[in-house]
Amino acid sequence: MGPEPMQSPPVRAESGAKRGTVGLAKVTVREDGTADGQFIAHASFMQARSQAVTPIAGDLSSRVAYSDSEWQALVTPADLDEPMPAFLIQLAAPAAQVLRVRAGDGTPRVHLFDPHRESFAELVQDGAAWTVRQGGPVRPWDDVEQVLLRWDGFGRPDVTAVQLRVTERSHTYWIADSPDLHWCHPVA
Repeated sequence: MGPEPMQSPPVRAESGAKRGTVGLAKVTVREDGTADGQFIAHASFMQARSQAVTPIAGDLSSRVAYSDSEWQALVTPADLDEPMPAFLIQLAAPAAQVLRVRAGDGTPRVHLFDPHRESFAELVQDGAAWTVRQGGPVRPWDDVEQVLLRWDGFGRPDVTAVQLRVTERSHTYWIADSPDLHWCHPVA
């Protein structure tokens, strides 16, 4: 029988659609270098310069000019400001960047860009409702709605329900007993 797995101190896991919305995880590191654990709290950390995301720049209207679908949003962009939804969105769409703008007429708009997959979603407020337009090879707002609706259907557990496994090839996250709330991020 080998030595007991080593209990590590809490570690920072950068995950959050709203930058600074991260989870603090406690993991057990095994002899083979893999680690398993769960998140123990939401936390805020200042990003290291090497982790800073390059903001989307340029003419946003040209970036969202060519949508190929439009419908009424099932989830409002206000959910993006809450810690747990922001955390889950970052797990579902890790490269996504959220930008809030106002059109020339003052209409609120929310842009969700996934620069790695060259896709976008634009949400335009119409009274209490929001209209979604998307374009590109993937549908980032579909990912957002799916994860938030599944999370809601699973009882809206908090960050302490999120477990993780770290290997040299990937970081895997899941909410116990929910096959729909499972994400695997390959290590580059």
